[in-house]
Amino acid sequence: MQSMTGYAVIEESYGNLQISIEIKSLNNRFLDIYCEIPSILNPYDNEIRSLVSNYTTRGKIKISINIKELDSNIDIKPNVNLAKRYCNAFEELLKELGLDSQIKLEHMLRLEGVFNITKNQNSNTIWEKCENLLHKSLEQFVDMKTKEGKAIEKNIINILDEINKSLIRIKELMPHNLEHNINRVKERVTAILKEQVGEERILMEVAIISSKVDINEEVERLSFHIQNFGECCVKDNVIGKKLDFISQEMLREMNTISSKANNLEISNLVVNMKNDLEKIKEQIRNVE
Repeated sequence: MQSMTGYAVIEESYGNLQISIEIKSLNNRFLDIYCEIPSILNPYDNEIRSLVSNYTTRGKIKISINIKELDSNIDIKPNVNLAKRYCNAFEELLKELGLDSQIKLEHMLRLEGVFNITKNQNSNTIWEKCENLLHKSLEQFVDMKTKEGKAIEKNIINILDEINKSLIRIKELMPHNLEHNINRVKERVTAILKEQVGEERILMEVAIISSKVDINEEVERLSFHIQNFGECCVKDNVIGKKLDFISQEMLREMNTISSKANNLEISNLVVNMKNDLEKIKEQIRNVE
């Protein structure tokens, strides 16, 4: 069992590059990946998403990649031709307006394009370093999700045991409850029909009505669902959706048991089971 929520952060230096990767995830019905990456990695956006999908199948995941150059390899060259054209334009403007002023270098520094700045970066090389680090961070990310999943699994199993204890008690009450209901139905049928029909007809009516209050089938199905749920919990594959489906089937059987049993103690036990099941459903919302 794995949790859908997880976190990982890792940072390493490669020559003059310092790369840090942060991964966060929250609950989500499907896999939703958001990438926050520098522009130089934009061509590799699909590769990042594909790599993440190899490690996880559900959740809202945010990948943040930051790249810092410890020793920036930048070329800065003046655009002399453009600077001359700026100067000529200034001189013409001063002449037309009759102004007395001088053009200084500080004025030129504020103008766009006077200097050409080029970063000497190889995107393929940078991606190779990021890809290597991304694998490490995803392994760390999955490890945290697995640890959290084990804690969820333990909690669910404990709650499931409480549900099973309530079901065992219901099984103990079933024979007495069925006999009580049969006798009560028999008394009512006899009182209504009296001497109009024979004993055989009364027994047939009692059998028909008694079948409507027999909870044996529902109890057996609920017992099977509890066992199936517990077996699924200890599996390592994607089980969140399956656990959600089984929990719905469990709730259906619990409701039927409560309505058919017509017994106060059994009804109270079902209330306890439904309360425990709601706790489990809260937990599995976070299961991948």
